[in-house]
Amino acid sequence: MVARLTNFCVSPLQIHLPFNYTTKRNKPGIIVEYASLKSSCSDQLAPFEGLWGFDSNQPFYNGTIFRFPLRNDGQGSELLESRRPPDVSTTISIFRKLFDEARLALLFLRNLTTIDFRIEDGVEFEWKVGRGIWPQRESFSDWAHVLVEKHDASGKPVSSIERYWRVIEDVGDGPKELQRGHKRRMKSVECGMAARVPAIDKPAGSLAFLEPRFFNCLPLKFESNLPVHIHATFLLSGDRQNITIEETSQDAGSDWNKWLLEKKLPHVYLQFLEDIGRKVGHDVYDYFPAGPTGKQPLSDLIRRSFWQEIKSSKCRLFPVQTAPKDFTTTRNKAQRNRTAPNLVSIKAAMFDNLEKPISDVLQPILCSCVKDYVRPHWKLRGQIGLLVKSSEIKVLTSAVVRSVLKSSEAKEHVEKARRMDKSFLEVLLSVVVPNTTEEAVELDGCAILPLANGELGTLSLKSSTSSETIYLTADAECQRLFSFATSIFCANETYASFVGKLLEFGSFNLKALGKGDVSMVLSLKGSWAPDPASERWLVRFWDYMNSINVSTEAVTKPKDAYLETLQHFPLLLIRAHGGKATMNSLHFFRNNACVVQSAIREHVNLFADFEDLNIVDSKTLPASIRHAENSLCDLDSMNRFIRSVKLLAGKEDITLKDFVKAAVMKENIKVNQTSV
Repeated sequence: MVARLTNFCVSPLQIHLPFNYTTKRNKPGIIVEYASLKSSCSDQLAPFEGLWGFDSNQPFYNGTIFRFPLRNDGQGSELLESRRPPDVSTTISIFRKLFDEARLALLFLRNLTTIDFRIEDGVEFEWKVGRGIWPQRESFSDWAHVLVEKHDASGKPVSSIERYWRVIEDVGDGPKELQRGHKRRMKSVECGMAARVPAIDKPAGSLAFLEPRFFNCLPLKFESNLPVHIHATFLLSGDRQNITIEETSQDAGSDWNKWLLEKKLPHVYLQFLEDIGRKVGHDVYDYFPAGPTGKQPLSDLIRRSFWQEIKSSKCRLFPVQTAPKDFTTTRNKAQRNRTAPNLVSIKAAMFDNLEKPISDVLQPILCSCVKDYVRPHWKLRGQIGLLVKSSEIKVLTSAVVRSVLKSSEAKEHVEKARRMDKSFLEVLLSVVVPNTTEEAVELDGCAILPLANGELGTLSLKSSTSSETIYLTADAECQRLFSFATSIFCANETYASFVGKLLEFGSFNLKALGKGDVSMVLSLKGSWAPDPASERWLVRFWDYMNSINVSTEAVTKPKDAYLETLQHFPLLLIRAHGGKATMNSLHFFRNNACVVQSAIREHVNLFADFEDLNIVDSKTLPASIRHAENSLCDLDSMNRFIRSVKLLAGKEDITLKDFVKAAVMKENIKVNQTSV
């Protein structure tokens, strides 16, 4: 091999070169000064003449040329398993296959910038790889673009750019005792990593993806079993085929290699992820050391140490989840929402460990309201779960969700999310539904109670404030009756499980509708105009009221105590003289000249003789009055009639006898005397 001012001769089997008394083995290679070789062994340079600009008359060669010894037929080689030496076609095939190796070879080499392979008298080159955008020598991390060119089967050149994010760190703090005896092989000690990052706006091309490898400047034969290429100044075996880590191989550098794998490389790995995370955002999870152990011992050492060191790391590795694009609003739908990735450390992150289907639905509220919300890739769920058990890491729980739901901002996001996804609210309620008294208290102030009008009510504990809004539950029939009060009725049949659980605790501003609550409902009715629809509604109202039982909280009160709360609502349908219908209250009924419509025709005729007597439709009365005053044959009805006639006589300022004689037709008196 010729490179600048030197010539290198190598003997992989360490047989043919001079003996090294320090290592007790023949040397694997020697260095001969270019000037000495040129004067004493010029024939060694003859094969290079004219290739890639080489001229033996020049004082040095600005490049590197490798010469590989070939054999004629009949000649053997100890380097070959087969005794048949490779011919020209085999050699060309080997170098064509070397193309993939060359695509990786430049990643961690310090000085080499281009590698190409060509056949004499052929095209300019069969393949070529070179540096494009490349990190400065002193930089820790940056983009490294490998320019790849190759002729296809038709001879047409095809080019591509492979983007890598690369980090290299000089190792100056290595344990001296582990380097003893190997200093000549450790003139420049470093660790590094690289990962291919596909371009978002460009196709991947026809080049096959290359599995990550271990490197010691050049790629080694074994894959890393990690999503990144691993480079370090390992102490290798003479044939570069092994990185020893066994306890029995301390002399061969196993302790040093283990130190790199367990201490230095995990630390560099964390820094690598922090840097690449700023470039790729959520795609950073593609480069975490996930997956099981046991497949590759070297990778396993890095992986285990990485997950131990991450517990105390301050590196910002975890991208904060942002709200889905269709949930955020922009002025122009075609406008990009370009923002820098926001990454947080493992201590600051709030990890989402919910089941994926639930987490998917709740993204709008979690992304918008949970501080430093991180949703790790599913491949990392197992590792995150283990970290939760062994260290102080924050994990999203139902209690956390309940706490964020208290803000006005959360209410807006919940409202918006449920409009976009019909299943959102049901899933949210399944997460926050309380199972203990302590969990129930956490719902105080959460605006998540589904109401019949489609909005959300705010839950509050009964002890919180006396001015709180009371919400009610009722069956579908009742809610249709009180359709004007949907703002205080729960959608309890749709969300029966959640609402039922809240009622079990009995500590919220939520209760089942009782007769004593009807006045609160009626206060929301806007119009009481007497029309056919209102008349039909009054009949339905009293049918319902007379059909329900007294609520459990009122069992100690008189049966009709609830009527006191309804005194001033126009709930009675009253027909005056001439049949004109009006709506009036129980208070009016009790304090004015009113009677209950009779079921007996003669009584009806008698009532008609009194022009100012108000006749109440019995269908719009409480059952207790309706049953007690069915006709004048009933004592309560007769008493109400007599009291009402006295009131009418008093208004005329005449005696009851004179008033009755003047108002009532004689035949009605005789008939009713008989019937009564």
